[in-house]
Amino acid sequence: MRTILITGTSSGLGEYLAFKLVAAGHKVIGISRSPLNLNSKLRNHLDCYYSHYLCDIKDKASLIKLIKELPEEEIKNLSAVISNAGVYGPLGSLQNIESEEFIDSININLIGPFLLSQSLMPIICANKSHRPKFIQISGGGATKPMNFALGYAASKAAVVRLMESIALEYNNICDINSIAPGLLNTKLLDQVIEAGEEK
Repeated sequence: MRTILITGTSSGLGEYLAFKLVAAGHKVIGISRSPLNLNSKLRNHLDCYYSHYLCDIKDKASLIKLIKELPEEEIKNLSAVISNAGVYGPLGSLQNIESEEFIDSININLIGPFLLSQSLMPIICANKSHRPKFIQISGGGATKPMNFALGYAASKAAVVRLMESIALEYNNICDINSIAPGLLNTKLLDQVIEAGEEK
């Protein structure tokens, strides 16, 4: 059994991964900016195999505070991280998106994983029971230009290169991978559909 920290577990892929890992007998520490949905299956495992914490991972102070507040047993056993939290950001052409929304998408999709890895790599690499693993969820933005989702494309391409670079530093110490799961029926897809064909 591993103890695994997953970001973005309040919905979508993060919630799904957390549930599957809990069902397989692993302990999951879930982090998101929002509470669990009232109908989330993860609620059945609270205080047993699943614990949920509110944290904005793009805020270094918030992340450090959370890590200090985690139970010692969870920190001691933590051996894997799935960095899943992400947003599409503003959808539209260069002249039609707000710069603040673009910057926010970079902060969530790139700065967040950077801070997460910087904070947690020493912890998971200190675990002697399991080979440490850090998995970054990337996406279509990392593989091709996306003229309707500039923040998403730029941040996802950048976060993949970030993980490749960190992997060089931690070679033979920790397995670090970026994984693109493909198109998923989540709130991110709903956002694109709602934006309409022109975007």
